[in-house]
Amino acid sequence: MADKIYLTFKDSQLYDSDIRILESSGSWLNDAIISFYLEYLTSEYLSKDGSNKTVKQLNNSNVLLSQPSAMFMLNFIDDSNEILELFKPLKFTEQQLIFIPLNNNSDPTRVAGGSHWSLLVYVKNLNRFLYYDSMNGNNLSDSKRLASKLAFLQNPKDLRNLVEIKKTPQQKNGYDCGVYVCCLIEYILKSIKSKDTVDLLSNIDFENEILNNITPLYILTSTHLSILRYFILLIVITIISTLLFLYSCGTTANNQSQNRVYKYFVVPTEPIQNVNITYDYNIPRYIKSKNTNRNISASSNITITSKNYINWIKNIECSNGGIGFQNGQCICTYPYTGKHCQLIDDIYNNDKCLEWDKMSDIKLSIYQNENKQFKFNQTECNHSPIGVCCSGKYRTLNSHLLFLDSQNVTTGLQRILSLYGPWDSNDKELLSSYLLQSENSISLKFSKNDDSPTLPKSTDSKTRTNLAFVILLHNFTLESFQQLFQIIYRPKHYYVIHIDKNNYNSESNQQLYEYIKLIKNPYDNIIVLDNSISGAWGSISLVYAELISFTKLLEMLEIRKLKYPNTYQQWNHVINLSINDFPTQPLINLEKFLSDPTNINRNFLHEDIDKGIYRYDRNWLECNKTMLYLDSKDKCGDFSGLLKFINKSEFREGSQWHFLTYKYARYLVSNLYPIERLMSLKFTLIPDELYFQVSKSKSTDISDQSWDNYNYRYVPWNNKNFEVQWNELIDYPYTHFFTRKVYSTELKQKIIDKLLNKNVS
Repeated sequence: MADKIYLTFKDSQLYDSDIRILESSGSWLNDAIISFYLEYLTSEYLSKDGSNKTVKQLNNSNVLLSQPSAMFMLNFIDDSNEILELFKPLKFTEQQLIFIPLNNNSDPTRVAGGSHWSLLVYVKNLNRFLYYDSMNGNNLSDSKRLASKLAFLQNPKDLRNLVEIKKTPQQKNGYDCGVYVCCLIEYILKSIKSKDTVDLLSNIDFENEILNNITPLYILTSTHLSILRYFILLIVITIISTLLFLYSCGTTANNQSQNRVYKYFVVPTEPIQNVNITYDYNIPRYIKSKNTNRNISASSNITITSKNYINWIKNIECSNGGIGFQNGQCICTYPYTGKHCQLIDDIYNNDKCLEWDKMSDIKLSIYQNENKQFKFNQTECNHSPIGVCCSGKYRTLNSHLLFLDSQNVTTGLQRILSLYGPWDSNDKELLSSYLLQSENSISLKFSKNDDSPTLPKSTDSKTRTNLAFVILLHNFTLESFQQLFQIIYRPKHYYVIHIDKNNYNSESNQQLYEYIKLIKNPYDNIIVLDNSISGAWGSISLVYAELISFTKLLEMLEIRKLKYPNTYQQWNHVINLSINDFPTQPLINLEKFLSDPTNINRNFLHEDIDKGIYRYDRNWLECNKTMLYLDSKDKCGDFSGLLKFINKSEFREGSQWHFLTYKYARYLVSNLYPIERLMSLKFTLIPDELYFQVSKSKSTDISDQSWDNYNYRYVPWNNKNFEVQWNELIDYPYTHFFTRKVYSTELKQKIIDKLLNKNVS
């Protein structure tokens, strides 16, 4: 059953589950109920007309009641300038008092995280934070950590006296901590209002007054009459009877971290409404969003659509490796023809490439074991050997059609689709992410010309660039993903996760979805792709997965720029990672490095020695996760046409792991040349070590880009199974931000303890 909204008051909502919590006994307050109560206190004590929801006036004093969900986000921001920028509407530096309900949960993924509420109050006149705890300082370490993130409020800064522990009435049970927080806030506000000064907080007499007055009897009886008077004008008597418990501070409720997604209270600016974009928020399943009437899935993807969108590529059924194009027509792979590519053209009936079909045992050569015979079922291959063979021969005979300059996108795409078949489901997923298709036209989703904002030109932390991450998963455990993600996650960055389709229904995959949907995600900055690719080592699938992720990152950026036009949203570099990659420096060091003016337009793309022409001078085929090549150039073509366009004086093969700029990533999915380059490598071996390198040649669109031959990753080439060892990692003489091939949980923890927690530059 969906969790329905029970009551809405200004920016806060209560759901049925909150009411059930309130009706139970011996439970704890959750942050939804505390937020609701703070909304009431704001209207009762701080706002004359209720119109100002950010900074409230109390007898000419600026007082802020901060929402628990907003303060929770401070756990993931280390830099004071970023905090000031992100929380700009709260005007921290203008406040005389800031009330912070503090929970001891610092894990964004734990719905049931936290076991205790306490109160932190910043007092400008005292130049410090006051700490109130109804359970003997249970949250002291958490309060100090949060206060240290707001230490910029101190003037002059005095970290030794940042937090002052105040005597606090002690609860008589294990569940009234949230109740005491609410009552403390109200008592302080009421006292300040009656005495017309905030200076009383520095008075020892007031401290004793709190001890003497907030008694168990006060907890049970103090506030329900005032709340009853306030809400009698708003709701019916039957609801009031429930709210008496809510606002009396005598009702107890569950303090576990929120089990739904709430409005993020500190977005930099109000979102623009009615933009011409459709999008789904990446929020937990079965939870209704405040802004929509739909149940929203955590795996929903942000998508940009066009009017009368039709996916001809995926929706038109074409036989023999053909592919749908506009107006419901199929583009067929040589030598097939007909409306659905179901026929063989009569003039090609005797072509030798079709003789494969007459053999019961097809002799194929297997990579690294060329003498092995391979008997196979065609259903185990991604493509029919006949289709791959005939298409290869067609390209050999029509090499004059390769890599033609085309100003017309439709004509250029039609040529590419006729040359590089046959096409399978992976190809269709990729092309669908590139293209916008209407009834009478087809175009690239992303234009060559980009009106993105100017990229940051300094390493000042306030303008430090946003980053994008592509995480490619195959066989993984939730534990390994968590170890990686908790280190690289920040709310301002972008994250796209691709899970190999062969692994899509695994237990780990389902656990990952549950994990992701629990992360408090203010910018909708995490996407788990639903249009995933299946593949094997050595095939084109890894490149496809990354490029689809690029299109999703561009869509996420366009959504964010339209929703928050007055703030800096641009990501500048995209970093690809596998589950066995692991950071070797704190994320802030990488941010600073990539924000340096000399690196803004620099791609870190490793190039190495020549790895052998055999990788791309013949047709390679993926069958049952094994790469094989068709050992018959007379029947299947000799690749001589394509080899003319691989100029080794302009690039070398290298690593598929890199830091690429926004401009180069966008170029790869918005320009016909790199798209054709990609298609030309479909039937080669290990194209992920070639595609990104070769695509940077022959284009004026990226002439302002620079290239670094080092990708700042340590790879343990000399070890058995290439598994990294601690001693080799720390002895490596060159700077690195990541290491490859980390399989041990113990080693990951050692890296965290020895490198990530100490090595901030």
